[in-house]
Order: sequence, then structure tokens, then C-alpha cells
Amino acid sequence: MTASPITHQCPLTGAAGQALRTRQPDELFGAYATYCRFPLTEALREKYFREPVTEYFAAESGLRWYSPSRLGDSDFYERLSSFPDYYNPASWDKLEALRMVRESRPSSVVDVGCGDAWLVREIQSSGIKAMGTDLNEEAIAKGRAEGLDVHLPDSPEIKGRHAEVMISLQTLEHVHEPVAWLQAQVQQFQPKTLILAVPAHDTMLGRSTEPLCWPPHHFTLWSAKAMKVLAQKIGYQLSSVDYEPNSWRRFNGTLNREGRRNLDGTMRFPKSRTGALLYDLMCLLRKPWARRAHSLIAVLHRS
Repeated sequence: MTASPITHQCPLTGAAGQALRTRQPDELFGAYATYCRFPLTEALREKYFREPVTEYFAAESGLRWYSPSRLGDSDFYERLSSFPDYYNPASWDKLEALRMVRESRPSSVVDVGCGDAWLVREIQSSGIKAMGTDLNEEAIAKGRAEGLDVHLPDSPEIKGRHAEVMISLQTLEHVHEPVAWLQAQVQQFQPKTLILAVPAHDTMLGRSTEPLCWPPHHFTLWSAKAMKVLAQKIGYQLSSVDYEPNSWRRFNGTLNREGRRNLDGTMRFPKSRTGALLYDLMCLLRKPWARRAHSLIAVLHRS
């Protein structure tokens, strides 16, 4: 089982963090069924939901993280992946990464944390050489049965293989040491360009009670500032950052799951047309929690 470090220090800079919110284990466990519609088993409760978890933030890095943070093993992800909506094929970040690759036409691409290999399949069908890696043995087996070039991270078949572009979507937030982890991937694949997508806290998501943001699923929650700090740490330059756009339909759906129909620190939004007009006003006022939905996608380059 992955260790459960207790740290008040930022995983990017080592700076002390400010405590924001604390959630109790029973509440977090229950939220998988009530909020996500992903009910977990009692065995997973006993293994992963044993202590309160606190959310921290460091202004110097723009990063949020959670402590203590016991992250999920294969049993946890096998349970989540049994629900059809978990991998969310053709999600915003996947479509954006695919658009970027099709426009730039690199010689080769590796998708680190490829999941069900949707993106590998789409890139390969565009005539671009693509491979992927993932910890999910079942997903990798299915991909290989289709003839896709996908592997477990420790497979000898990928040793010495490089790629011009490395994609990693919704993966960084699952590791305790994001800088060291990303440096290891860069060392292995030697990419000139990185396309990274992560859940962001300066969004609707960051003010919600979405349990998937918290351990055992995630350790960190990002921002454009945090991406810039990360790029500097690994010797890349941040070229661009784009946030996933929001909509009233998605915002309203999140409010329905929040119970009192408000996000952390916001007013309540009626279900009626009045709520939609209030949402439109918040967007005009450029409130990030209204205009931005869930994730950001960043492009990093090095010469």
C-alpha cells in the first residue's frame, strides 16, 4: 500500500502550507456514493478511510495538497474503473491534447497514464506513432489485445524508447512527489514538449466538495502558477495554459450535488431562470469558479 505521509510542506517548494478545509473519513467515503455515484466497498473503507484529511495551500507555489494522504493502489482503481463514467472518453483535456498533436504532427507521442488508451488509439489513427503506459493491468491488457502499443511503466519493452511529445493527463495529481515523478518520465522518454492536464483549484471544482479531489484518489490540486513553478523545477518553459470552460448546465449539475446549491464561499443559486442569469452575471464579472469547470491543460517546451 502507498505510504500515508503527513506533511504541511508544499510538494513543489517545501514552503509551509495554510490549512483550508478538513474532512472526516466517513464523510469522504460516503461522498463516493452520494456525490460521484461510485459506491466503494467496505474493504476499501477499512484500508483508505481511517483518519481525517486536511487541505493545504501555499501562495508561493499556487498549489493545494492533502495530508495525510494515503493514495490508492490497484484495488481502488479497479473499483473506480468498473463504473463506465470514470475514464470519461473524449473528455475536454483529451480532445484538447488530440487537437494539439494533430496540429503539430510530431514524429512520436507517448501518453503516460493512458488509462483505457482512448488517446493512444486516436493519435495512432491520425497516422502519428503513439504509445502509452499505465498502472492499470486490466486496461493495458485490453489495449494490447487491440494491437495498441501500450505497456506497464516497468515493462522492459519501453526501455530506451523516446518520444518527441509526452502527454500526461490527470496523472500528476496521483503521485506524492510530482517533481521527481515528472523528472523520471522526462529522463525516460526525452520529450521536447510536454502536454499536461491536471485538476485545478481556481475553478468550480476547487470550491466543490468533489471527493475525487481528495485522498485516496488525489494528492494535489493545481493552478497556472503551480504549472509555471513545476516547469522551472524540471528545466522546461511554460508556453501556454488553458482552463476548461464551464457552462450553466454543468454548473447547475454540480450545485445539485452540493445539496445547498452553493459552492464554498459563494451565494446560493436558484434552480430557476434566475439562477442561470445569476451565473451569467458571475461569468461577466470573470469569477474563475463560474467561468472555469474542472481542469487546466499546460504546454511545456525545452530547446
